[in-house]
Amino acid sequence: MNNDEMKNNTELLDRLDTDLQNARDELDQINHEEVLLEFEQTAFPQLQVMFQTKEPYEKLWKTAYSFTQKHEKWLNGARSLPLYFCIVMTGIKTCTLVHCFDRTFPDYECRGD
Repeated sequence: MNNDEMKNNTELLDRLDTDLQNARDELDQINHEEVLLEFEQTAFPQLQVMFQTKEPYEKLWKTAYSFTQKHEKWLNGARSLPLYFCIVMTGIKTCTLVHCFDRTFPDYECRGD
């Protein structure tokens, strides 16, 4: 997978997140109007499920894209050792999220492609 594909996936997830947040705002407005009209508030459980379903994919793609963007600088960039160490360790801690995805995506088989 190349950088362009990862960038495209993170941009698509950003747009999806924006759309879901806009939907949540609109549904909150509908619930507010229902209260004013003394109607029973409508529940929208699908929206929360969509947020929860999107989350592991968002973490995966953003972590992978961030890592690929930074690894060249980590390997070949100018190094001020204390600052460089802190930056790399922060990046590595973020990237360890990838190891948690085996629990999030239990049906995925890791292939040596």
